[in-house]
Amino acid sequence: MNAKSTLFVVLFCLLMSSTSLLADTWTSANGQFKIEAQFLQLKDGRVQLKRDDNQKTIWVDLDKLSKADQAKAQRLAKGADEQPMTQGDKPSPKKSEPADLLKSIKLTAKAQFEEFAEFDENGKELPKNLKVIVTAKGKPAATAFLYGKLKLDDLVDGDGNKIKLKSNKFSFNDITKELVKIDRGDDFFSSHPKDGVAVELVIPGDSVPKKIATAKGSFKISTGGERELIKFENLESFKGGKLENKSLKAAGIQADAEIKSEQGGTNLSVNLKGKLTQISMFIVGDPKQNELDEQNGFSSSGDDNFYNHSFYFDAKELPKNTTLFIEVVNNPVQLDIPFDFENIKMPKAAQNSGRN
Repeated sequence: MNAKSTLFVVLFCLLMSSTSLLADTWTSANGQFKIEAQFLQLKDGRVQLKRDDNQKTIWVDLDKLSKADQAKAQRLAKGADEQPMTQGDKPSPKKSEPADLLKSIKLTAKAQFEEFAEFDENGKELPKNLKVIVTAKGKPAATAFLYGKLKLDDLVDGDGNKIKLKSNKFSFNDITKELVKIDRGDDFFSSHPKDGVAVELVIPGDSVPKKIATAKGSFKISTGGERELIKFENLESFKGGKLENKSLKAAGIQADAEIKSEQGGTNLSVNLKGKLTQISMFIVGDPKQNELDEQNGFSSSGDDNFYNHSFYFDAKELPKNTTLFIEVVNNPVQLDIPFDFENIKMPKAAQNSGRN
């Protein structure tokens, strides 16, 4: 077995997984290995696939796939070529019942004090708030793009007294009523792990109990669905204006971009309008979906119906082959995830002070 064949075998061994909601099954030429992945493109005799387990992309030589999958890749590539500014498959995933999806979700809960201190009007430091963080992991949670509508049934201390929460704010956003976007970034303020969804119950610092006997409730996530990756290539040559795409239009989404030179650098501004809760991914990167180094930073603002993304580069023009990726989700599955924890482990500071 040569080095290329060995690498291919290793890749398939790592990517073996259970039946996917979001992807097709791809089989090796010898029939021994299978993966669940989405087709992205066929180029120079190689197939680019998007892994269903962690949403990363890989390249596989076309002749390393089964004859049927080689034909499938060529068919999908031909379909993509008919829409020059768009690329991505339109899978028809097998519908799965919410009860089946819930079986693959693992829940954990932990209590920890908030990282930041608060001060009163006299500059005196206030007792730190306590966060009870409920985390859901598993494929449905890892691929979720909205969460919220949290319902709390019971939160009681060791004496059976109800524990009051701080202004009913369960996280940075109030998720008691609406579904909001999941932020899986790498910075300090990101509120979710990359492989799951987390909700927070915030207890005021002046009423932190020594014990949390029960924490019971539920929260919703939007996951699954039919996902289409839309690609706008070579933005460095784009003169500005509407980003035309049939799939975005069908989803009720409008997009436009503007490129300006300012103060020795270049600013790329992308505006999105419409049903933005259907967007699960937005990346400005190279053709392989590697995010670009914006150097001077990135900013975003807006709400569920309008969003502006601005990127700043220390160069007279955008990097070559700058590509915009937008993933749209149609017919997502909404899961109601129940949680019920007893005797949550408390941090030592809460055990040494506070009420029962």
